[in-house]
Amino acid sequence: MARSRRGAAGPAVAAGESSEARFRIRNQSGAVLNIQRLSIDPGPFSTFEQFYPPKVLAVDAYADFAVRFHPTDNGEFANILHVNDLLVTLRGSTIQSATLEVQEGAAWKTLTSTATYDLGAIERRATLERRIRVTPPTEVPAIAGAAFT
Repeated sequence: MARSRRGAAGPAVAAGESSEARFRIRNQSGAVLNIQRLSIDPGPFSTFEQFYPPKVLAVDAYADFAVRFHPTDNGEFANILHVNDLLVTLRGSTIQSATLEVQEGAAWKTLTSTATYDLGAIERRATLERRIRVTPPTEVPAIAGAAFT
């Protein structure tokens, strides 16, 4: 494998969410390839569904693995993927997302994008009020629920 630098970028995600991409290493040399290293420098990128070196690839054989981008903060990120002496720059960025909060007493509780929130029990034909605060990003967020207005 020759030493080179290439960039691989995935779609932008909101901080706290993740994006995944599949990668394939194909041996196009005329000899057996021995992969001794498959790693990513520390940061918001990680491998999964991967093979564990050492891995021997015959001529024209391939090995697959996946990379997950999971930023915990907003920003633009770059980390190096190492495959033996090949260096690939992985790039990812975050997008601004809406913030959804529900009032609990005097405090506001922030809800994550995968959270469900129990509005509580109520007697039939009674009214229940909950205060919800949405801080939109650059576009209007969608709020969905069953049997409430």
